[in-house]
Amino acid sequence: MGTGNKYSVAVPGQPHTDPVVPRARVA
Repeated sequence: MGTGNKYSVAVPGQPHTDPVVPRARVA
């Protein structure tokens, strides 16, 4: 929402940083 950093991390393919964000975006 306010932090686009999480989105950037989930896009490149680094779920190690945010395992919850990538899953919500990918799943």
